[in-house]
Amino acid sequence: MSRSPTLWVEPGELLGHRWDPAYWDPGLRDPLARCAFPVAELGEFIPEGGIKYGRILPGRRPPEGDGPLYVTQRSIRPTGFDPGACVRIEEGCAWDTPQHRVLHNDLLLPRSGVGTLARGVMAVFQQDDSAVVDCFTDRVCLEGYSSTVVALFLRTPQGWLQIHRLINGVGPPNISFGEIRGLQVPLFPGPLVEAIEARHRRVQRAHLAHLARRESVRTAGRESTVDPHCSELARAASRELVAALAAVSAWVEGEALPG
Repeated sequence: MSRSPTLWVEPGELLGHRWDPAYWDPGLRDPLARCAFPVAELGEFIPEGGIKYGRILPGRRPPEGDGPLYVTQRSIRPTGFDPGACVRIEEGCAWDTPQHRVLHNDLLLPRSGVGTLARGVMAVFQQDDSAVVDCFTDRVCLEGYSSTVVALFLRTPQGWLQIHRLINGVGPPNISFGEIRGLQVPLFPGPLVEAIEARHRRVQRAHLAHLARRESVRTAGRESTVDPHCSELARAASRELVAALAAVSAWVEGEALPG
């Protein structure tokens, strides 16, 4: 009969932290141990009121109209934001309030869910359009730290393991405002920030190429799922994302720094 591994934690370490064993998994406790740069809490770059999720109005749905996009978790794809997965709602309705409007370059982060948060899916809103988040999606405003850098870093092992540690407890996966603020991020030098942002732009170009092809196929009355060019563009965007995450993960630890 095999025995379960034993974790020894000093009583003082438990103060103010969760007690479920998965939280103390040694493999999750210090993912930034080999980081080549100083680190800071993400909350240092989030202004007061900078994290919001949409209004909760039980039993009601927002009225569709010609107002802002209604951002749900369905619109947050692995490679970026997908406006085609959103409906538009009436401007000024109960769900459309200023504090829930999404600003350009806000980070969109599912706040719960096995298929989104637990898969590390997030996106940066870069549309020239108005939008408002639903009650299952956080919009995170950042000041003094690039949201595109955050969007890539938090999906590397060094970033994702921090989130995984927080949601790998009891009950459905979810993340609180305080936990988002407590995530640690490297303080990259300016040239490296520019390199990471350039990798994000490459992912976005591939992502938008796929969305454009999908829209043209649908406009022609065909199914995008059976269009080989559409499928290849989706795979190309995924390859760009994988390559970007590998590069950022290596740069976090000082490996193969650009130029």
